Amino acid sequence: MYQSVKPPVKQSTGFFYSNYRYTIIKKALLKRKVMQQHINGLSYKDMLISPIYYYQGKQVKRQTIVLPTPLSERKGVVDFNKIDNAASDSSLTVLLVGDSAAAGVGVESQEAALMGQLIKNLSSNEIIIKRYCHLQWQMAAVSGFTSFDVLRQLYVLASEKIDIVIINVGVNDDVTNTRPRDWQAHIEAIIEIAGRKFTAKHIIFVGLPPMQKMPALPSPLNQLIGKKASLLDKRLYLTLP
Repeated sequence: MYQSVKPPVKQSTGFFYSNYRYTIIKKALLKRKVMQQHINGLSYKDMLISPIYYYQGKQVKRQTIVLPTPLSERKGVVDFNKIDNAASDSSLTVLLVGDSAAAGVGVESQEAALMGQLIKNLSSNEIIIKRYCHLQWQMAAVSGFTSFDVLRQLYVLASEKIDIVIINVGVNDDVTNTRPRDWQAHIEAIIEIAGRKFTAKHIIFVGLPPMQKMPALPSPLNQLIGKKASLLDKRLYLTLP
């Protein structure tokens, strides 16, 4: 006569419970990380082919030629040669900060760069010539600067009255790991310090270029970089007062 015997039940121990709990927490943290990457502009498809992005990024960094910044004055005064009137002491002050695009990397002289073109156009504007006697300009741009570097640069610069502050930044934030929310926080802080420290009447941001069209970036890396640039540009637009 056979008697049915139930198989022994393995009792749960503290070890198995702790291991199970650890697995649940690990999965939750992984899910949170994936969601955060999605929020930061990475789709699930991007995360799947991230090794390709990493390889292409290394290749681009290795093959890209680092161009020098043109040597020239970083500040100066343009005299409009006015003889009369009450505006004899009035000056229009302009400050340019930013990355390599603002620093003039890629051109032979600053005359062909952003600051040189600004000076040329402002000095030939009839309204400005009638209102001011001098144009005082200063460039504090450095190749490789991110939005955080620009913010730090504004803290370091001497406090003075600036009429127009121009900020050209974003490309390095795009190609590095700057999160969109950090980018927006930096932009807000830049606007705040430009108004408070320099009492700027006008704060002008230069938008990000269409990064996906840069010939140095291979596909699909160019699409990823271009998508993030568009996202940062939208955050910039929403942040501006």
